[in-house]
Amino acid sequence: HLREDKRIILNVNYTAVLNKSRQQWSYTSEVPLQCATHEARIRSKVASSKIWSNWSDWIAADGPDALSNEEDYMFPGGKVFELGSNITFCCIAKKSKHVD
Repeated sequence: HLREDKRIILNVNYTAVLNKSRQQWSYTSEVPLQCATHEARIRSKVASSKIWSNWSDWIAADGPDALSNEEDYMFPGGKVFELGSNITFCCIAKKSKHVD
């Protein structure tokens, strides 16, 4: 389900030469995937055609924002970073709480 407060943060065109083998594409998020629910969908177009397929349904990878509001979360957890590193992390507090 796509909620009204969601926005598309990445739109990528990926081209592959088909050779009767399985195609695979991977994505690395700037935000730790555990921080929030991420959704994706795909569509295709054959090179000789000017017509795109319909979009697939949205597929969600639930984050703690969708799983529970009774626990505190911090991501990424259990990692060690070099002093002075530039990192991105997120904290998700219990319902009705805030992180100081």
